[in-house]
Amino acid sequence: MNRIHVILKPPRRVLTVKQGRVSGSAHAYAPAAKTRASYEWEYAPAGGAWISLPFTLHADVVLEGLAAGVLYFLRVRSVTKEGFSDWSELVSFRVT
Repeated sequence: MNRIHVILKPPRRVLTVKQGRVSGSAHAYAPAAKTRASYEWEYAPAGGAWISLPFTLHADVVLEGLAAGVLYFLRVRSVTKEGFSDWSELVSFRVT
């Protein structure tokens, strides 16, 4: 009888979003790429269009000017000499 071993990997924490230092802001963190990379960030209010942020050299970004209580979505991808990674899974958040 053949046996199948299933190895489950824990879900990878992709993005963390915390309340920013001032009202209407958020600070987002992503796991750093293993090679030299820059990071492309986009966010959108629920039902709205994606808004691009300036590329960063670090795996974090501060979002400012957000409306309190509105549901937002955020995604990130890394850019290396090999090209663009896939977009991360979406993370939803609200600020106060």
